[in-house]
Amino acid sequence: MPWRGPRVPKEFPTLGHVALQWIRDTLPIPDGPKMGQPFQLYPEQQKHVLRKYRLDPNAPGDIGNDAFQYGGSMVVRGQKWGKDPILSALDLFHAFGPCDFAGWDANGEPVGRPHPSPWVAVAALNDDQANNTWLPLKAMVEASELADYPGVDVTLDKIRLPCGNPVERLTTTAVGRLGGRFTKVSLTENGLMTDTVKTGASGGQRSPLTFAQTLIRSTDGMNGMWTAATNTWDPTERSHAQRVYEAKDPHILIDARIARTRVELDDDEALQREIIYLYGDSLRERGGHVSSQRITRSVRDKSKLETERRRFFLSEILSGEQVLCPTEKWAAFSRPSVLAPGEAVALGFDGSRARDKTTLTATRISDGRVFHLRTFSPKCMCEKPDHPPAACTDLRVDRKKVDEAVTNAFDGYKVWYLYGDPYKWGEYMSLWAARWPGKVVEVPTNVQSRMDAILDLFLVARDNDTFTHSGDADLTQHVADAVIAKGTRKATKPRVGADGQVIEHYLKVVKRLEGVFIDAAISMLLSYAARAQAIEDGALQDKPPPAPEGISEDADHALGASHAEFGDAVDWNNIPL
Repeated sequence: MPWRGPRVPKEFPTLGHVALQWIRDTLPIPDGPKMGQPFQLYPEQQKHVLRKYRLDPNAPGDIGNDAFQYGGSMVVRGQKWGKDPILSALDLFHAFGPCDFAGWDANGEPVGRPHPSPWVAVAALNDDQANNTWLPLKAMVEASELADYPGVDVTLDKIRLPCGNPVERLTTTAVGRLGGRFTKVSLTENGLMTDTVKTGASGGQRSPLTFAQTLIRSTDGMNGMWTAATNTWDPTERSHAQRVYEAKDPHILIDARIARTRVELDDDEALQREIIYLYGDSLRERGGHVSSQRITRSVRDKSKLETERRRFFLSEILSGEQVLCPTEKWAAFSRPSVLAPGEAVALGFDGSRARDKTTLTATRISDGRVFHLRTFSPKCMCEKPDHPPAACTDLRVDRKKVDEAVTNAFDGYKVWYLYGDPYKWGEYMSLWAARWPGKVVEVPTNVQSRMDAILDLFLVARDNDTFTHSGDADLTQHVADAVIAKGTRKATKPRVGADGQVIEHYLKVVKRLEGVFIDAAISMLLSYAARAQAIEDGALQDKPPPAPEGISEDADHALGASHAEFGDAVDWNNIPL
């Protein structure tokens, strides 16, 4: 017979009641002052379980797990809420309990049955995170009747089940075991599972994101289930949790308690209200285990980065403080617009021969708005390029095209200065200096004191919300991939940063990870600094920039190129990209 129908408004059929009863009757609390007592989830956690195992009310009894509305679920809560214990309990329910849908009883109630051959993976980025779920799981088995089941064998990192399959702990280095026929997978802190860290014995080809996606595909193939639990994430990292949260797949249950507002950390009442909202039934005053006073102290602990404290304990989705510009700030700074021909600008140039990209950026003198002009990628320059990309022996940026772009910028705008990194481009920097005397300034970006000062100009504008940009996608991506790191040298005069921390070392801008590009971001910083110099030299006083002298044919011929070779382009905005 089908489901009996609702007895109260909004009631739905679920195998969650079976799961909660099994957990309460079978599993002991693994640690703490109530160790050994029956493990009963808090009301908020119970609601998650009831929703997780929601059933189609019209499901026929022989349809099996296709009756479940959700194939996976994700819990997003603050640090210490109790995410790992719920993962442990649900993993054991799928290993030993009646987790599969077996139809309806004579009263129209759902019935479950144990899976005939369960295989459970407790997965995390590393051993420490995996242990957060694994150790309480193992302790619950050892302290319960489950350890006495025939065929059960508990070892350090594996539990052999009666069917012969394991409950096992997996991390991203376990490349060889990802082909398991998993019927249940738990993902601890999938907010850290990104495509930015390459791991594994396969020579660095598997990322934590791929690790998570592979495990989930395995459960899908076995008509099983997966559960993830995480803090909020850094939106610049595009983690598995972020992707799941933003996808809004109707077959994945998202149980997320996200910050309602950004509270001031010194506002006692507002902070307490937000902690009560975020931690709910886990707080001691509501019968749980979490001390709101301890959470308050942790949130205010200035020895930790504020962004991390807000993510961990207040469930705010924030970029890390180490990024060049948080994504939410960068988006707020966007002012889609174009440069008009003849406008006064300062240019920034960051070049590479082959490994990175080469970018030219302009900052408008009048208001400091940044415009990405052009980014060049390395291309195959072989005489016969009809071969696979990996076989190219001459991969480099087309330098004549770059030279043409710089010339077009000088022809199309009133250029005060060009700040450029001479590394690998010294010859062209000399050529440009000869063409436009007094306007081209070499700025080696590996000189830490100089780059620290240039970076500081941008950071002041960023923190005072006076910075704007034209919204270019390439520049946006390069800025997102750029992070601020300490240099190797200590600054002559330590200073206090925007977060109140003393900065003793020079700061520099580096890549968030190998394989990304930040050339447009560096070019932006250079053009911004060039504008500052132009203003110091009177650019805002309607003083025209120094008139360029004639092109030096000697300089052109020294590079084997003629200026006439590049044509007479006069309007940058009409140059095809």
